[in-house]
Amino acid sequence: MLSGFNDTIKDVENIYNHFGVPTLGNIFRWGNKNDEHEVFTHTDPSSSYSESFRHIRANFQFATATKQPPLYLITSPGPGEGKSTIISNLGASLAQNGKKVIIIDADLRKPSIAKRFDIPVFHPGLSNLIIGTEQFSECVHVDGQSGVAIMPSGQIPGSPLELLSSSRFNEVLDVLKSK
Repeated sequence: MLSGFNDTIKDVENIYNHFGVPTLGNIFRWGNKNDEHEVFTHTDPSSSYSESFRHIRANFQFATATKQPPLYLITSPGPGEGKSTIISNLGASLAQNGKKVIIIDADLRKPSIAKRFDIPVFHPGLSNLIIGTEQFSECVHVDGQSGVAIMPSGQIPGSPLELLSSSRFNEVLDVLKSK
């Protein structure tokens, strides 16, 4: 008698077997909750955590070598699953390797990228650019330590879905790709 199925992915090999796609790398979960907003690839570049991101960077660059200009989305179904950690550290690692990188925080409900790069909470960003209250140059902050350009979420709007599904958002992405 079967009481249920366990369809949890337990290791990297299961990802390939289940979905038929290779992985770019593997990052262990960082254990200290106090460090969750740190960008380790520039605060602790010799750590094994940073090395994991360099490994992913190399695989990422190889996998995306023919795509110009690359535009990628990092997402997951729920909060606290590592999206901000991955994009912050991967972005910093790519910038360390001489790539031009801009991280856009499109989480217009509960943004967290600005905090990781010590950008003031109310710094103009994506939402301001979409609604037209700020110019592009006012909405991008370049991190002096990593060299990553960051577009924080900006002012939290009443209806994030409307902004992100607008034609103006697509125009913003087109401008970013051209830069």
